[in-house]
Amino acid sequence: MRADTQQQRAGDAGAELRREVRLDGPVVVVADGARPDAESLALLAGRERWRLVEAGGADAARRATSLRKASLVAIVTDDPRFAVEVTRAMRRSCDAPIIVVGDLDPMIRVRVLTDGADLALPTGLDQSALGAQIIALLRRVSDTWEPTVRYLSAAELHVDLWARTCLLDGAELNLSPTEFRLLAYLMRHPHRALPRFRIVRTLWGSAGGPGDTNALRIQISRLRHKITVAGRPTPLIRAVRGVGYEFTENVLEMGDDVSGAAARLSSLTMPRTVLDIARRLPRGSQAAAAEFLTTTLVTSAACDAAAIFRRGGGLMHLVAERGNTARWRELIAGGVPLRSSFAQVHAFETNQPTQIADIVGGSHGYRETTRALAADGFHSCLFVPIFSGSTAWGGLGLASRSRRPLDPAVTTFGVAIAAMFSLVIRPVSELAG
Repeated sequence: MRADTQQQRAGDAGAELRREVRLDGPVVVVADGARPDAESLALLAGRERWRLVEAGGADAARRATSLRKASLVAIVTDDPRFAVEVTRAMRRSCDAPIIVVGDLDPMIRVRVLTDGADLALPTGLDQSALGAQIIALLRRVSDTWEPTVRYLSAAELHVDLWARTCLLDGAELNLSPTEFRLLAYLMRHPHRALPRFRIVRTLWGSAGGPGDTNALRIQISRLRHKITVAGRPTPLIRAVRGVGYEFTENVLEMGDDVSGAAARLSSLTMPRTVLDIARRLPRGSQAAAAEFLTTTLVTSAACDAAAIFRRGGGLMHLVAERGNTARWRELIAGGVPLRSSFAQVHAFETNQPTQIADIVGGSHGYRETTRALAADGFHSCLFVPIFSGSTAWGGLGLASRSRRPLDPAVTTFGVAIAAMFSLVIRPVSELAG
């Protein structure tokens, strides 16, 4: 009876979560090994149909959150050093809410909260309690940030809220986590004199006593120094006597589907990610390389499913895949015909990536692509040709269940992965021999 009651409560928590908050991005779980709490999170995610990304450390988690906005980062560990280091790394690199779950000393819990975690939970919570805590956290966060806004741009200053990067005149600024939150908060309320107590409450959650006000003044001074542009007559941040501080420029808010300055911001993390993958790419086997790259695409949260095909005998043959269903694998087991009703064929014919932003509702004409992917809940996809010399050897496919199209950063990432795989392909002339 007790188990039934707990299960009913967990179901009620899940229903409440679906009503109040929507998880468009993945839940990134960073765990230092197999842990029961990580398993509980995975079970909760599976039941609520959250997109779960498992990361073994901060580097893998940073890659995941730089490619797609995460809804939540969960750090699961009993190791104090791992908890502190990963919390610091994730708060510097992303703006997603962070929870830390583990059997940690109270002083370590205070430390991770100070370093940027939003919640520190003990180990062993059941799914009902865990779900309730996540509801409360995500409800609070959803009132603070608009999920569709990624970039803030004002004059020479460009900020990426997801990747937590900032460019001034094209150069990256080294901002502390507090400086970044302060700048973002001011830019989200331009031309408004924000009271000191409100800024303090947003940054530190406190009431704004004399010590907090002095700390804010120090942070403002440091931030103004870093974002000062030579020759600008008006500072970007000015003090308003008796009130607080004001961001003085017009601010353009942008989603994650824009180019220009936003694309330059994404390019800061992309080269590091691609180089890291290139270093770990297996070189001795096409099958091993394809398996590694499709797995990397899915585990890094770039997409929900990925596959690499090779051409041959008028068909496309599967080399490796990750994230697809048994139904899909059975459907393409005998090879995929090279017909114009498949989007991949268009990529071959044009030698260019082909993206479908709305698989079901769009008027793209690729009916067999729709049949293959729509039944498994995919909403958008991207196909990139893979070349051996000047010949299209095969192709890479990415599919996403998110209702938003794949953004330019993911498209660029997919093209880079396809180019990487071409390095391990033997020339067509050698294959013929």
